[in-house]
Amino acid sequence: MSVTLPAPAIPAPIREEPEGTYRVGHTKVLLAAFIWAYNHESDTAEKLHDAWPVVELPLVFAVLAYYHQNRAAVDTYVEQTRLEQERFVEEQKRLHPQDELMDRLRARKWAKDAAAAASERHDPVPRG
Repeated sequence: MSVTLPAPAIPAPIREEPEGTYRVGHTKVLLAAFIWAYNHESDTAEKLHDAWPVVELPLVFAVLAYYHQNRAAVDTYVEQTRLEQERFVEEQKRLHPQDELMDRLRARKWAKDAAAAASERHDPVPRG
């Protein structure tokens, strides 16, 4: 990661992994996902705690306090993380195209549907 976040003024509510990923406290919760959810879905500490029960409520408040003290740097980190994820997904799509597989699956479904429709049209008339 090219963004280095300032050291927190309170006991560390976040930790940096060796590869540069930041996590919430002692949990495996990604800081970028946590802050993104705070900004887009869960606008209160209680909602964040409900979404990630492993993050105790005092830790949620500590992370949010850290975020508000260092908003510009954390927002930059979250945006860079989002862009890296987008690039990774696009690269995976390029390396492993699904078009051929999807075409085969659609053709199989079409053949199955066509066979079912044909059998319905040619059902013998009950004799009685």
